Formats: sequence, structure tokens, C-alpha cells
Amino acid sequence: IMANQAKFLTLPLIPLMEALEMLMQRTVFQFGDTFWLQLIGVAMGAPPAPTIATISYGTHEEFIIDRFKDFLGYYKRYIDDVFGVWVCHPDPEIDSRRWRPF
Repeated sequence: IMANQAKFLTLPLIPLMEALEMLMQRTVFQFGDTFWLQLIGVAMGAPPAPTIATISYGTHEEFIIDRFKDFLGYYKRYIDDVFGVWVCHPDPEIDSRRWRPF
């Protein structure tokens, strides 16, 4: 988010980042009759998890789509699930070179 500040001009980034940091360092979840501290990230099922996943993956998605748009015949995403169709080159060696960085 911070690396893309120009895209979020109306968003108060510093308070948002402080809130996300606090959330990601203090998430406790219950498993059975025990409680656990989530050490990294947000526990699945936590209310902000889908929003954080969408923001986080969205920054990677811009790079992926821009770099590989000529080889993606179809690309759709819902939160952090992606479905895409790779358009193969007739020459397997060229296709392999294109696919490796993806």
C-alpha cells in the first residue's frame, strides 16, 4: 500500500497502516477450547481478512496483468482465488521461456 501511495490519495494511509499493523500483531483465534495468538498475518475467518487479501493481492495483480497480458487469454479473480487461461505459443521452447517468470 505504501509503495502505491499515489493511487490512494484520499485514503489516510498512516492511520490505516497503524491499524493493520496492530491487527496483524494482536489477532487471537479460538481452536476448540484453546486460544492462539496469530504471529504473522490475519487469521482466516477474521472480518478484515478478505479486504486485506484483496488489497494485498491487488498490488501483485497489477504487475502480473501488465507483464503477461499478451499471454493471458482470460483472467478473473475473486478475493485471493484466481482463474486464468494461458495462451500457448506454438513453439514449446518460446512458451516455456514465457511461462517461467510467471
